[in-house]
Amino acid sequence: MYCVLSGLSMQVFADGHKVAIIELGGIIAPVTQRYLENSLETAEDVGSELVVIKLNTPGGLLDATRGMVGSIIESNVPIVVYVAPSGAQAASAGTFIAAAANIIAMAPATSIGAASPVQAGGGDFEGALKEKAYQDTAAEIRSIAELRNRPADVLESTVFEARAFSAQEAVDLGIADVIANDLNDLFHQIDGMTVVVMGPAGETERVINTQGISQYNIEMGFFGRILAFLANPNLAFLFLSLGGVGLYTEIRNPGMILPGVCGIIALILAFMALGNLPTNWAGVALIVLGFILAVSEVAVDGFGVPGVLGIVSFILGGSVLFAHFGTPEPLGFRVSLNSWMFGSVGTLVTIVLGIPVIAVAFARKVNRAIPVPLAVGLVGNTLTRVHEQGRVRVRGETWNARSGESIAKGIPVRVLAEDGGILLVTSETEE
Repeated sequence: MYCVLSGLSMQVFADGHKVAIIELGGIIAPVTQRYLENSLETAEDVGSELVVIKLNTPGGLLDATRGMVGSIIESNVPIVVYVAPSGAQAASAGTFIAAAANIIAMAPATSIGAASPVQAGGGDFEGALKEKAYQDTAAEIRSIAELRNRPADVLESTVFEARAFSAQEAVDLGIADVIANDLNDLFHQIDGMTVVVMGPAGETERVINTQGISQYNIEMGFFGRILAFLANPNLAFLFLSLGGVGLYTEIRNPGMILPGVCGIIALILAFMALGNLPTNWAGVALIVLGFILAVSEVAVDGFGVPGVLGIVSFILGGSVLFAHFGTPEPLGFRVSLNSWMFGSVGTLVTIVLGIPVIAVAFARKVNRAIPVPLAVGLVGNTLTRVHEQGRVRVRGETWNARSGESIAKGIPVRVLAEDGGILLVTSETEE
């Protein structure tokens, strides 16, 4: 029968002799951590005797990795990490996750290792920060190795020397336990092995029995799949940019509705994505500021300056969206924008924002060059209270103005003349 627990879909067999299969692929992120934690709880709730984690990852984020390592170590159910299929890897953070399991199995033509710390932007550490990051990471993997009786010096070499090992090398060095062609081969080889798991009374030994065991998959739920799909820096930047463009278009053209609705949806998706990535929120603020400045160009006499600054702010925000300027963390996985994505979206947004800015600035320049008699007689509105001085909007432009009477804000006025670039106006209600 099929059932859903904790947002996970799974098939459960009626007999009590079963193994849960969990697949972890892609970048290790908070959504991956939640999926694993919920899956392990579900496996325990339905009485699984064994959990197999099929792992294929290039690495991931520090906090998520540590959380997953803790969940694996504290599991009451024996856990096997199976690096599969052929061609898969347990790199960087994946090395820590695999090392935390009771048993490590690897498919042919797979690899494990290359766990040297890198900064979130992908660069190497320098000076004291490098020493701190390496020592912290090495201590983490050494403690896992000691707990699981794996060779600490070999696992440390994946940190200090960025070493990676093939499946056969990993078995020969004692990192991995078996090489298995598929799940059936894996179950055959681990049958009868004794492992130590955590239990209510502390550590206990369990003998693995895979004879006649039933397999079932615990799959990520629909919402989790969406979050996993969105945990992509390029998608986050794309949705953030499109959301800003949509709202900008709606503000410039009130009543269109569709751009505004699409913009809000895109922004929601963007913030869902950013919440699962090591985001530099200063970059988000700069991108938002860029759109605000572009919108303000329509309302103020900036001669294009706010619009240009808005474009610059947007480009700068995209450049630092995933940059890390604080204290670097070990296991920082390279999260950055694809140069083609950044260039394409940046160009698109620059065009969308730039054309109206240029048009408005040009219109203002032309309008100011129009002879005064063409403005005389036109009707506008006061933007401030006008008497000896004030501001009015005439012909879609903002002008300095004065009047022989006191005219309140928001009152229709008629242009009588111009005096040195200042309009002489009177309230339209007077004849």
